[in-house]
Amino acid sequence: LDLAAGEATPVALTAPVING
Repeated sequence: LDLAAGEATPVALTAPVING
């Protein structure tokens, strides 16, 4: 999911998503 999220969403949004 991390890789998919990184490609689907911008880095700015990827960081908060990973942080949960």
